[in-house]
Amino acid sequence: QRQMCIRDRLLSHPLYSMKDSEVKNRYEDFLNGFDSLCMSTVDSEGWPLISYAPFVVDDNRSFYVFLSDLAKHTSYLRESGKASVMFIEDENATAQIFARTRVIFQCDAIEMTRSSKSAERMLSKMEDRFGELLITLRSLSDFHLFRLSPKNGTFVMGFGQAFSISGKRMEILNHVKIEKK
Repeated sequence: QRQMCIRDRLLSHPLYSMKDSEVKNRYEDFLNGFDSLCMSTVDSEGWPLISYAPFVVDDNRSFYVFLSDLAKHTSYLRESGKASVMFIEDENATAQIFARTRVIFQCDAIEMTRSSKSAERMLSKMEDRFGELLITLRSLSDFHLFRLSPKNGTFVMGFGQAFSISGKRMEILNHVKIEKK
């Protein structure tokens, strides 16, 4: 009976009956609220490493991070060519610690050639966004630009509010439903 009560409360929650356009707007607004991303990589032995990096995003929703050779995740990205990226609601802003709003993407990672036009464009975008420090970092030879291209993802707004993410620009959201047995 207790389980049914919790389920009934979840199903009657206003978020549960949101329209697709409202979900999409929340998703876009949520992603636009970040200057850095959490990034998970693995080493050659499968040990995970979680870290973070400031980023910029392109029109195809690929994320660009500028990383030092001194950071472990740089070599892990080179070795595996993969990363998991997460954006998560601040603990102080959440109504329920067990149901923080979050977006997770599974990404292919490619190191960009610094002299390429696309790398120059993204580094200039980073400089505009993050200021003069980027001028200094760009002069250091141990910094490298990586493109993290999402292949799929998940958007979670709370209990019963999970959406798979797909599409070329990660613009397609589908409500994840658990099949009853």
